[in-house]
Amino acid sequence: MTSSARPQAASCATCGVEVPLALRACPSCGSLVHAAELTRLAGVAQEAERQGDLSAALTTWKAALDLLPPRAPQRAAIDARVTALQDRLVGGAGAKDGGARAKQPGVRETWRSKGALAALGALLIKFKTILFLVLAKAKLVLLGLTKLKTLLSMVAFFGVYWTMYGWKFAAGFVVSIYLHEMGHVVAARRFGLKASAPVFIPFIGAFILLKERVTDVRINARIGLAGPVWGLGTALAFYIAYLATGVPLIAAIAGVGAWINIFNLIPVWTLDGARGFTSLTRVDRWSVAVALGAITVVLHYKGDAHAQGLLMLLAGVTALMAAIGKPAEKSDKPMVALYLFLAGSLAAITAVSMAAAASHVGATGGAGAGF
Repeated sequence: MTSSARPQAASCATCGVEVPLALRACPSCGSLVHAAELTRLAGVAQEAERQGDLSAALTTWKAALDLLPPRAPQRAAIDARVTALQDRLVGGAGAKDGGARAKQPGVRETWRSKGALAALGALLIKFKTILFLVLAKAKLVLLGLTKLKTLLSMVAFFGVYWTMYGWKFAAGFVVSIYLHEMGHVVAARRFGLKASAPVFIPFIGAFILLKERVTDVRINARIGLAGPVWGLGTALAFYIAYLATGVPLIAAIAGVGAWINIFNLIPVWTLDGARGFTSLTRVDRWSVAVALGAITVVLHYKGDAHAQGLLMLLAGVTALMAAIGKPAEKSDKPMVALYLFLAGSLAAITAVSMAAAASHVGATGGAGAGF
């Protein structure tokens, strides 16, 4: 019977001394233990950069860092490459050729000439569209379903809400929460960070765990708001499905999903909004608070109460965090725009979806609201 265990040591290519693979350098001559693998990874990373796949390049360079001793002279050069790639990804050049397209003068001037539409278009280009993300990362999205812990917790979560609201609503609710969490996972992977698959907890929601500390506040903010971005796309998809089918329960799923994502924008504790706020200066934060207050007033005059109270809470907490929270040193205007875009869009979907579901319930005397 042959053993399939991996070798725990190897001979140093320079001096021949047997060196445990857990070490990064030979204790005898100081040579790098994983020199061949480091050379291979460098080639893979450089090729990924040439192809424009910045996320793959970043992940590969970070894997190379894990094979270097803490004081290796090569670390400084690779750290610089990692930082440069992170800056480019934060700047929106993460798609394989999306960055190149965004830099073409003709395209840029075309967007600028469109006024308000240009701002929305630039925002969608910068953060991608939800549909593009889902299609481009389909394998990663489905990967979470292969994890036993995710599946078991999802089944328990589904069972609880099935007993309370029926299996159809429970299924839609689970899909909404799952895609929200996978938004975080995809964003983390984009920046070369390892993240766990979602774990569901009834009456609380779900969470993922990042397997390394995020030190760049810009990256932390983008990973945090990626959940609500995907949540917005999911709620919008459910609302479109309602418009196509006229089934009120689908409208209810869209409204509840959007409402929960607004709640997640509150910048406190471990909610997504707290991560989003890490890259905002004090001026940025006050801008968000004032704008949210304006959105709340608009909803009040339109007579919609479904998202109004939550937005009022959101505006109040953002104002509090603007006053007492620790702000970033440099302004991050794209995140200000994204935060307000999410709050306004999610509030609109909550309002129209909840109103649609309620009108059906009222028309049927409380019956016939299901499939």
